[in-house]
Order: sequence, then C-alpha cells, then structure tokens
Amino acid sequence: MRKRQPFPHLWPLPHLWLLSDARNDAGLEDALRRLPRGSGFVFRHYHLPPAKRRARFDRLARIARGRGHVVVLAGDCAQARRWGADMAYGAGQALATAHSVAEIAAANRRRAAAILLSPAL
Repeated sequence: MRKRQPFPHLWPLPHLWLLSDARNDAGLEDALRRLPRGSGFVFRHYHLPPAKRRARFDRLARIARGRGHVVVLAGDCAQARRWGADMAYGAGQALATAHSVAEIAAANRRRAAAILLSPAL
C-alpha cells in the first residue's frame, strides 16, 4: 500500500518557489504576478511586528491565490491554519528547509512533506 501524502490537495507541489523576506519585500507584488501560475510562495517576513506581518501576509496571499500559487507561512501549523495558509514552513514543519546533508536527514526523520535545499549557511 502506498503511503498517503500529507496535504493531498497540494500534490504535486510546485517546482518553482519564491521565499519572502525584508530584502525582497519591495518587489513581491510584481514577482508574485510574474511567477508562472501554480508556483509556490513562502511568506517569512520575520522582521515585521505581528500585526504588520499579518497584514502583509494577507495582502500578498490574496495576490498569490489569484495566480493559483500555493501559499506557505513560516511558522507553526496552528498559525498557518489560523492565517489560511496551505501549510507551514520551517524546522519541524511540513515544508522544511535544509542547508546540509545533516539537515536533510533531520527533515526526513521528521517526515517533512518536502525540503527546500538552500546553499546559504
């Protein structure tokens, strides 16, 4: 019997992802509109205070959904559900990030749905 994938409505996951942060904030609306339909968007924006972070998420998520993108929130699964994200991103979450073989192994042990590999240290 095949193992069931988490978040079956999102499979297959997008091949192209945009991750947000303070460095690319000014161009996010345009970038979301220019991404191929059905891409993935990970909202991080750790630099913003909670109320501003939520407002920025809502604005960008509305644009992303209008383009058919998967919307992922950096945070825990409960927060992602409350905010209406498709899944959560970060250590121990459905969508994990890894910078090394050890972090890939850890994400596999936690049974992450997917791992974004980053060369940054």
